[in-house]
Amino acid sequence: MRIFLLMIMLATGIASTSAQSVSNRLNPFSTKKGDAYFIGNKKLSERSKDIKRFVFDMTYVSHCDSLTMNFTVVSPNREDISRLSVSNGTFTTEASDVKLLYHETKGSNFVVRTTAQLSYKDIKKLYTSATPVVFTFTDTEGRTNTATYSTGDWNKEKAVFEKIFYTINI
Repeated sequence: MRIFLLMIMLATGIASTSAQSVSNRLNPFSTKKGDAYFIGNKKLSERSKDIKRFVFDMTYVSHCDSLTMNFTVVSPNREDISRLSVSNGTFTTEASDVKLLYHETKGSNFVVRTTAQLSYKDIKKLYTSATPVVFTFTDTEGRTNTATYSTGDWNKEKAVFEKIFYTINI
């Protein structure tokens, strides 16, 4: 019932005047473990020099204290990620259970898909900050790279995530 009401709110625009941007990113659904929320893909435009593309999505299941973040890194180097942290300059959270999902070659680049667990509370704290979050990831070869939002993208994304957190916490 709760999911049904959320879907109606998003569809009719009651949640906010920019509900369309939220409804394009948030997909609520039910599971045996509770209500789940898939937060769709976001491509970050500000990246380390060697990173051609960084795209992520998140899934949160209610009554859990963590969320799953899946992300794709495209690079000329095979970036098998062993460590992920998310920071805003004053607060940092470390991911747990960082695991390779798959890797493939695409032209002269490697496409690496990774999954990790992050604290929902920590992500909520980071995404309600005025400062853009930075994803810092280290591969098994010890190379460290980053991906973040441009200032304009961050302001839009922060507003979207505030609405997403509101929807999840109804």
